[in-house]
Amino acid sequence: MKAAEYLGVSQTMVSRIAKKLVGEGYLKIVPRSKSPILYFKGTRANILDDAIVQSGFNFDGGTVKPSEPEQVVNAPKDLHVSTARTHINGRVSFAVIRPGDMSALKIPVTAGRFVSMPLFPKEPYKSHHNVRQYKTKLPYDGKQVSIEFLESDKEQYLYVWPYQKMLTPDELTKEVEQVFIEEAQRIVNDLSKFGGWEFGMVQFVGDVEIASTDPTILNMIPEDMKRVEGSPFWVDRSEGPREIETTDPEAARILFNIKNVVKDLQSGQSSLTDKYYILELKNDRMLQILEQFALIIRKDAEVTAGILEKELVNTADKVKNSNASGNAQASAPEYDGVMFQ
Repeated sequence: MKAAEYLGVSQTMVSRIAKKLVGEGYLKIVPRSKSPILYFKGTRANILDDAIVQSGFNFDGGTVKPSEPEQVVNAPKDLHVSTARTHINGRVSFAVIRPGDMSALKIPVTAGRFVSMPLFPKEPYKSHHNVRQYKTKLPYDGKQVSIEFLESDKEQYLYVWPYQKMLTPDELTKEVEQVFIEEAQRIVNDLSKFGGWEFGMVQFVGDVEIASTDPTILNMIPEDMKRVEGSPFWVDRSEGPREIETTDPEAARILFNIKNVVKDLQSGQSSLTDKYYILELKNDRMLQILEQFALIIRKDAEVTAGILEKELVNTADKVKNSNASGNAQASAPEYDGVMFQ
């Protein structure tokens, strides 16, 4: 009821929206919460968070980092959150220390009451070289997750195939397989909690394949292209629509974020143009200053030359006068000291 009051809509409307968000993976229902029904972030909540943060809108609750009010006014109109369908071509393997209840999981619903969830069938679907294999699908997060139990006289393993995830480019790291290991761990936790199973070491076996149907990317690729030798990418149609796939998280992060990269480049180009224009203005101003400085130097040189010229003339006059005086003294009769009477 609190959400309905906060948003100013009916409780029925909030329930309808919440149900849709749960179905699309943005929300999860807290187990055994009924009155009120409680929710927490779903497996695709990161996509919604990314869109909210990029939009600049300020939301209450503290789950999304708020933005400054002025960013709301300047929120981008062409908001694009790129995502990639990330799935495993392999499995997550758990060493089984001790198998628990094989037939069903007992999940408590109220005090003293349990719901029995069927697990493995009584008979293995395959038995070969003293290795027995059991398989089933376990309800998890609104989906059916495939699991398989293998046992022999010496060792036992449980294989889990976590469901695919939609990840943003920032989440595509070299350790992307850890996302699926953690998801598989949460799945087997139910077997431990409600079935008494005990597990040992976990191992990721296979590759993580990252696929995109983004038309921005696919429009750059020839329709008949499948794979180019030496390229980390290939084109696949196994899921229906044409997808570009790779097992290289770093290459996927760059390619699948190409629209935002181009946008950043365009923004950077505009910024460089502005900087170049400012630099030209500064250069013009510098040239004006240098021209003025050169004019001052020329004027100073002219003044200095004039002073030097006057000093040279004065010096020449002094030398001339000194020479004239010397000549006059040389022409007078010299006294020899003899007196005549």
